[in-house]
Amino acid sequence: MTAATNEAWLPLRVMAAQLGCSLRWLEYRVAEGMPTAVIAGRRKCRPSEVERWLERHGYMRREGSR
Repeated sequence: MTAATNEAWLPLRVMAAQLGCSLRWLEYRVAEGMPTAVIAGRRKCRPSEVERWLERHGYMRREGSR
């Protein structure tokens, strides 16, 4: 079992709060292809997948990494 399968699915508004960005900004990233799923009619995401995608697309950079 991988870490992603144990990871909780978060609503976009919760993910936006964790990242310190607006829900609207995150919705734009979803339109660009950020990984999400619709579960019980609500769009949700896994934090590790979102962070990886944001890093790959230049929206997020961790301090100390170049």
